[in-house]
Amino acid sequence: MFKNLLKKSEPVAEKALPIRCTIEIHTDQRTVGSKNLPLLTGSPERPAKLGASITLEVDEDHSGKEVNIEFKALTTTVIRVSMANIQFLTTEEPFKINRWKLPVTIPKRGIIAKGTYTKYIEVALDPTWPSSCTHPGGWVKYAVSVQYRSQGRMNEYTALEEEQEICVLNSVPVPTGPVLTVESVVKHKSLTGQVAIPSATIALGEVVPVTVRLLPFLENSKYAGQEAIILWASCKVKETRVIRGRGFDASEGQDTVDTVLNTPMNAHWPLSKGGWEHTVHVTMPSYPAMAVDTTTKFLDITHQLVVTLKVKASTEIDIQAEECTFKLPIKVVAAHIDPVLKW
Repeated sequence: MFKNLLKKSEPVAEKALPIRCTIEIHTDQRTVGSKNLPLLTGSPERPAKLGASITLEVDEDHSGKEVNIEFKALTTTVIRVSMANIQFLTTEEPFKINRWKLPVTIPKRGIIAKGTYTKYIEVALDPTWPSSCTHPGGWVKYAVSVQYRSQGRMNEYTALEEEQEICVLNSVPVPTGPVLTVESVVKHKSLTGQVAIPSATIALGEVVPVTVRLLPFLENSKYAGQEAIILWASCKVKETRVIRGRGFDASEGQDTVDTVLNTPMNAHWPLSKGGWEHTVHVTMPSYPAMAVDTTTKFLDITHQLVVTLKVKASTEIDIQAEECTFKLPIKVVAAHIDPVLKW
C-alpha cells in the first residue's frame, strides 16, 4: 500500500489553512523513479485497477463550498512554434477523466464543518492505454487530484489543491523470434559484419543476447587471410519521440532523439582468419529511464538498437581502424511481471 500525505497550502494572514488532505494509493508493488511514484501494472489478462482513499481533515469550521476529486489520464506534448509572442504550444489529449464529490458537512452556506471526511474511489485501467512516460517534449501521465473549493466575495477559488501521480505500465506478452539480423560492411576493408538479436520485441529491463558475426575478408582484397580485430564496441538504444500539436498538420511533427542506453560491449573478442561470431549480453534500461513504444494522436515513441564496432586488420595500426555501425529497429514493451526483470 502506498500512502502519501500531502500538506500544501497558501498562507492566509500568516496562518496555515486548518485543512489537510491524504491521497492513499492502494498497491502492493514498489515505487519507481525519483518521485517514488506508486506502480500499477496491467495486462490484457489482468487489467490494472486503481484504488485510492481520499481523507480530508478539517480542524475547525472553515470557509468552503465543495471538495472535488478527479482522476485524469492524458497525453501532453510541447511543440516549438514560430508565432508572435508564442514560443511553445502545449497540447493535452485526455483519454480518461473521472470526477467525484467528497461528501462533506455544510452547516451553513459557504462553510465546511470541522471533521474528518473520507471517500474510496476505483478506476479500471484499460490495458490498451499507453504506459506512463516522462519527457520535456511529450509525456503520458496518470494522476488523482483533490481541489478544496471556497467562495470569495466575488468568485469561487481553489483554496487547496493536491495531486498524486501514479506510474502505470501496461504489459504485453513478449513473443519469441523470429531472429532479427542486420548486416553492415566495413567499406574500405571488404569485410562484412552481422549483428543479431533473438527478437525485435524487447522488454524493459530485459537482458538481451547481442550476437556479433564477422565474415572473413574477401579473397580478392588486400586483407585476405588476415584476422579482423575489434578495438572497441558499444551498444546504444536511441529513443525517438515524434511530437505533434493540435491544429498542426501531421507532417509538422517535431522529432527528439535521446540516447537512453550507451554501454561499452566489453568482451574478449575472438581472433580467426576464417571469421567468427560472439555473443554479449546487454541489459536494457527499465522505467523511467526508457519508455515503451507508444502510438497516440499527438505522441509517438519508437526505439532503435545501435551497435558500433571499431575494426582493423591484423597488419594495420590502430589509427587505421574503421567504424562499422549496425542499426536494428526494435519495439520496447513492458513485459508481464517477471521477478527476473526486477520491476
